[in-house]
Amino acid sequence: MVFETNIEEKWLDVKQYASKRCDMVAFNVLYECNEYFVFMKEYQDSMILGEDLDKEYASGQSIFFRYTEKMKSFMEEKSFDSFYNDFIEDPSFYIAGKEVVWTITHENYIFLADDLPDFEYFRAKGFLLEIEQQRDIPPKVSFWKQLKKLF
Repeated sequence: MVFETNIEEKWLDVKQYASKRCDMVAFNVLYECNEYFVFMKEYQDSMILGEDLDKEYASGQSIFFRYTEKMKSFMEEKSFDSFYNDFIEDPSFYIAGKEVVWTITHENYIFLADDLPDFEYFRAKGFLLEIEQQRDIPPKVSFWKQLKKLF
């Protein structure tokens, strides 16, 4: 399921859903800058390292965090547009290690997994009335799997 219209309104609904159900969030790193290093230091306690995690739209390096109250507060302040070409972009949300919502912020896309728990939550908000379209999205390959291929 892909959404391209009323993106900020849908982003609020996604964040509200994620705040109640999700236990992990991930981002792609677009570039490293002072703001990136400050962010990493601020959220290092919730960073997840060494697990073989997948991100549906992985572009370069992906970073994963437990979706703590502190991270929820950070995300609550972020509009969808604020991730556009920012040092971190393309947030994804997970339930028990499974990616259920992912984004491509520079394209204004929000994706919902076909087997998303509580699909009715989004149906009730009219999300499912939009036409589904196939996208040419790179295959899901985790950072750790990519790294293992090098050795």
